[in-house]
Amino acid sequence: MVNLNLEFLNEKLEYVKDEVNGLILKNGEKMYEGIFEYIDELVNDKKWWSERYDEVVNDIDFDDDEEFRLMVLDDDFDRELMRRYGKKFYDNLISLGYNYDEELEGWDLKNSEGMELSSYGVIWEYWYDLDTDVRESVSEIWEDSFI
Repeated sequence: MVNLNLEFLNEKLEYVKDEVNGLILKNGEKMYEGIFEYIDELVNDKKWWSERYDEVVNDIDFDDDEEFRLMVLDDDFDRELMRRYGKKFYDNLISLGYNYDEELEGWDLKNSEGMELSSYGVIWEYWYDLDTDVRESVSEIWEDSFI
């Protein structure tokens, strides 16, 4: 098992929890019910972190560029959280009365302009801030969890 930079992990954890707390204030607790348990589970999954870090070290040839490796792990955290929490997030939205139309590939959940959203749009409007490429993959991972 690798010795992962704990400062990085604590900063990521603090960032995500702060973002989610802001989303809860804005959109209500029920939408994000259970998320903190999933975050804690992922943060404490030493096996996942070790395996993923080893993959990053072995797959990325950047002359021991630890900063770049941590950036990759940061994005991987976001994707893995959705792999674990995606179905629950979907269930939360359904329990709030929102519906996904598979044929139209969209939700009756609306953005701030009143337009119905795709899964990507839901992640854009109702998830914590992500880089564009990560947001795209997170929305695909999420959609795969319930389709």
